[in-house]
Amino acid sequence: MSNIEFHETVYPIRVCIYEICTPGSVRQISAQDSNGSWHESWNVSRHQHFLYITPPQSRLFSPPLSPLSCTIKTKMLRLVFEGSWQVSYTKLDAVMLIGTSKLIRSRNSNESLLDMIKRINSMYYPHRDNVYNFTADLNSNEVLLMIFKYLDLATLCSTSRVDKRLNYLTRDRCTYAGKNMASFIKNCGSRLTHLRLSDERYFAQIIRTSSDIDLKLVLREIPDTCTNLKELDLKYCYVEDEGFSYLEKLNTLEHLNLFNTTVSYERLCRILQNNPRMRKLSVERINDEILIELGTSCRDLEVIFSLFGPKHVTSRGINALANCKKLEKIKFDLFTYYFSNIDDTLFNMLSRGRTSFILAFPHPSPIGRTSAV
Repeated sequence: MSNIEFHETVYPIRVCIYEICTPGSVRQISAQDSNGSWHESWNVSRHQHFLYITPPQSRLFSPPLSPLSCTIKTKMLRLVFEGSWQVSYTKLDAVMLIGTSKLIRSRNSNESLLDMIKRINSMYYPHRDNVYNFTADLNSNEVLLMIFKYLDLATLCSTSRVDKRLNYLTRDRCTYAGKNMASFIKNCGSRLTHLRLSDERYFAQIIRTSSDIDLKLVLREIPDTCTNLKELDLKYCYVEDEGFSYLEKLNTLEHLNLFNTTVSYERLCRILQNNPRMRKLSVERINDEILIELGTSCRDLEVIFSLFGPKHVTSRGINALANCKKLEKIKFDLFTYYFSNIDDTLFNMLSRGRTSFILAFPHPSPIGRTSAV
């Protein structure tokens, strides 16, 4: 026997029992009124119990309640289980009580509340197998996201490793609203090698106005605790340039994505100075000073991606990349600027002795330049 107390007092409509071990053990459900008296809501006789053999897999058990019990306001349920030793052990995942704050009666005095619900559900859901069952699907994405809001960050990280679906859902930015990300970094940062705080499914304007994560506090914790960090992805994350000063203390980065952020050229150069193992850099804008710093400090560089690079790049910056012997690809996304910003001399410098050096232009060239050299 088990007594279960709920937060609110209601007139019962439905009781849902999520049985995950030894289903079929529940023999009786009772409700307690305001005077402390117990009233039977559902019962199965011993004869009926043995006529029906419950499959061993977990199930949602939602028996029909007696009409009288639906008129008794309660917040306490009592579950009585089968007493024989064969089924004496049972395990429940949850018990849900559905009800109304006010007593609802049908206009037809001969129609019970359950029959009225059945009739209404049949009108809107004619093909539903169980017309009484209007409970939420606990496996739906909406319900899971609601549950995730109550999990701490460590539990969310564990959940994300269960399967692809949960990994996708745990990336929803709303899941992290109100959570102390800085505290998580402080406690678990030493084990992190990849940290991705971005979300490509949202536009930058949305992130900048609705983010509940204090990124400046997070960035402040990263250098002191994330001593093994190799990849840091902050694209679409809004923080003032001063907030990126904490990243100057990092020295283990191999992949840095600052696309669509407010980091200044000078700040980025100081970050690159302390990260000689940098292999991939993604930024929104690039100039000669950044390319020179890459050629000086990050000689293992393999990939550069920039949205508006060529307007601010000259042969001086390209020449500096000659020190990056492993450089394989430079990608400039030129949807705003024309190729006339890059003169023939610059193209010659790119192609000279660089058989594996790629300059990618995703959009058609207005002056007929080739897309790779």
